[in-house]
Amino acid sequence: MFKVLPAGLLALLFASTASADTINYRLLHMNIGVEAGLEYTDNLNNSPRKVSNVYWVLGPYLQGGLELPLHIVGSEGETAFISTGFSYDQKFSLSGQKNQQSFSSPIVFSASIPWRIGDWRFALTEGLTFKDEPLETAVAVNDSSFSTFDNVASLEANRNFGKAVLSTQLRRRDTFSPDEPTLDITTYELSVTPGWQLRENYLLFWRNTYGLTFQNNNRLQDSEGWSSEVGVSGQLTPQMAGSISMGYSHSYLKRQVLGPGDGIFGGIFDPDVLKPDNVDGITSQIALAYAHPLRPNTSYSMTLYHSPGVSALLKDSSVSDVYGATLSITHRLRSNLTITPVIQYTHLSDLGRQPPGTPHEKTDLFSVDLLLNRNLSQALSAQMEYRYQSRMSNILNGTYDVNQVYLKLRYIF
Repeated sequence: MFKVLPAGLLALLFASTASADTINYRLLHMNIGVEAGLEYTDNLNNSPRKVSNVYWVLGPYLQGGLELPLHIVGSEGETAFISTGFSYDQKFSLSGQKNQQSFSSPIVFSASIPWRIGDWRFALTEGLTFKDEPLETAVAVNDSSFSTFDNVASLEANRNFGKAVLSTQLRRRDTFSPDEPTLDITTYELSVTPGWQLRENYLLFWRNTYGLTFQNNNRLQDSEGWSSEVGVSGQLTPQMAGSISMGYSHSYLKRQVLGPGDGIFGGIFDPDVLKPDNVDGITSQIALAYAHPLRPNTSYSMTLYHSPGVSALLKDSSVSDVYGATLSITHRLRSNLTITPVIQYTHLSDLGRQPPGTPHEKTDLFSVDLLLNRNLSQALSAQMEYRYQSRMSNILNGTYDVNQVYLKLRYIF
């Protein structure tokens, strides 16, 4: 594979910090640049039948934000912030495959408007994320790319009562895919979280959430549910910060008419349906970050989680049981050279009802990501990334593995 990589690019990658903003004018901070590199995959279409390919990649890069000072009555020093970042890639195949044009994944646009009324703090946030990356989703099978938009709008309100705190949030999330409209889904959530400050930077909390889920697929069931969790968060030890929580969740899957049955009058009086169902179980999450002051060049983060009522993770599944783990290590080899390995494992199991003859999918995802960053100058940086993912599933053609290698140079004007 590496025979096609220009020797000059490899040499430049490992020769001897983040650049200043290209635009830094009052409230506007923006980086503008260009990216170029090579991308290799040994499984272009994410299927059991592998097809390898090498792309030459070239395109512009932009990232930055706008700070807007607010002058709302009762607020002091609050600042709204709007940020975005993306790069557009033109991909030229060096292996005879079709050329591609795509935005980098993910593209994120976010806006936050905070304000205060008395002792209450409010925040209105809006976030839109675009992904075009099959390795980041469990539903992508037999497709070289899988585009999804994820839009989250939320309103938060927080107040301190001495050592007691109260946090509330109302959130709407819309996930939609131009490539696969049957995966479109809308969720509403209301959460109320009282807490108690045990000591500085150490919080005991009780999070309660009620949610509604609406599927765009008429073969899946809408649902409503609630969850309640108790946990602690903050600086757990002098070297470790994070959160630990455990609780219980309940989901009610609503009756869904699939179509007319086999009875008289075309089966309109005896339709095929997915019957109502209940899904209950223990929820848990551990998210920790560790850094030792005597070893400042290395930091660790770990997440363990389990949830028995998650939607929109498996195709043709109303609700899934999910558990997994993530381990990330960031190590600074030199002042301008950083290596970051990330290991992830996720298990997904369909818990919803299915039409007769349709199997309940069970999928295991395992991935390893190794990222090497080097700042070559104030304006020029290089990145090499190796990614591996294995997908093991009981559905037809749902098992495959992918190896990818990226070499990229970025220049900020």
